[in-house]
Amino acid sequence: MNSKGGDYTASSVIGYGVRLFGVTTYIPKKALCLSGCSMIFVAGWDKAKGHPSRVKHRLSRLGVHRPGVPRQYADRFMKNHMSPYLDSMQAGEKFIQMTDKTQYRGMYFIKNSELRAMGNYQITNY
Repeated sequence: MNSKGGDYTASSVIGYGVRLFGVTTYIPKKALCLSGCSMIFVAGWDKAKGHPSRVKHRLSRLGVHRPGVPRQYADRFMKNHMSPYLDSMQAGEKFIQMTDKTQYRGMYFIKNSELRAMGNYQITNY
């Protein structure tokens, strides 16, 4: 995966497809996976083993932020759409918190150590 992001709704639909078909998600060396891309990344799934399958190269970057909806709707959108989606993908409570705390115009780059601590994420040199 290598994308600066895009529409949340489209990303979540793709994410549900990734989960349904049991696709491992991978962010290669020096790639960026930002915003909507992160919503697809968390959907990675090993269907045979029945657990998340997300791989990030240690030199890639994964960035998250709140939804790009008008400010007066952002809290409600996060609560009713993004958080339930991320929860269903087993992204982890910390991942949800990082997403929720970062304003739309900003970007929180999740550190490899933070991903490792969340579990269900693999950091690789390959």
